[in-house]
Amino acid sequence: MVSRIVVEGGGDVPPAELDAAIVLRNGKPFSYLQAEEGRAGLTQIFTRRGHLYARVEDEESFEDVPEGAAVSRVEVRYRIQPGRW
Repeated sequence: MVSRIVVEGGGDVPPAELDAAIVLRNGKPFSYLQAEEGRAGLTQIFTRRGHLYARVEDEESFEDVPEGAAVSRVEVRYRIQPGRW
């Protein structure tokens, strides 16, 4: 399950616009495909704004869970580097 989503380096893009590009949601099941879709969506936001060399990296941190636990938790962090105009 997704426990937290963090976006670093969004610059002057409104948080609501960044949030709309991210497919994953807190409290919902984690998917590597959805994490990648969010990364691509964030990259497109900056490309459309003229940042042709924008880079977005995603990193997943899985929490240690006790043996026998039914659900593990993951924090997803997107790091945005808008690049040059």
